[in-house]
Amino acid sequence: QQVTSPSESQTWLRDRVPAPTNAFELTLGTGYTQGLGMIRGGASVPSVATPGMGFDLAGHWRLDERFSIGLGGQYQELFAPNGAGARGLTSTIALAYHLNPELRVDPWLEIGTGYRMLWEDKTSGPNVLRHGFELARARVGADFRVSPELAIGPVIGADMNMFLWENARTSETITDVRLNTFL
Repeated sequence: QQVTSPSESQTWLRDRVPAPTNAFELTLGTGYTQGLGMIRGGASVPSVATPGMGFDLAGHWRLDERFSIGLGGQYQELFAPNGAGARGLTSTIALAYHLNPELRVDPWLEIGTGYRMLWEDKTSGPNVLRHGFELARARVGADFRVSPELAIGPVIGADMNMFLWENARTSETITDVRLNTFL
């Protein structure tokens, strides 16, 4: 068994790793998601969908060492306290900035905007689709660069949404729109 001294492990963390530039990056992720706030006056997000799991897939073009632009989506499987199920879907365009692109630990910031949908499967009556704009999304994360081609790491983020339309038996505009967020 090989023993690594503390100075060798600190050196590995400080090693420079070539940062991608003019390259395509594919990201996959999963984690906890929860909606907060109001859908409309008298209807909160937690009354329709409580915490669940989100699954992310995105493709980014790394413009240079520090900046990338990408398109992505997230599917959420949520618990419905008053229905048979709830699920969400977002599509987002985002710009990311990497703080230390050539180090093993590379923190990054991302801002974006997109579109959000929230389905409520009813036990009785028609299912309801609410949809509108993801006005803004902000995320922070850290890439632990295992190699020049592979990074893993944590991400945390939140968005600000406004549902504008509701489809059950017919499509209607939500007149009493409110801001809400998903973490």
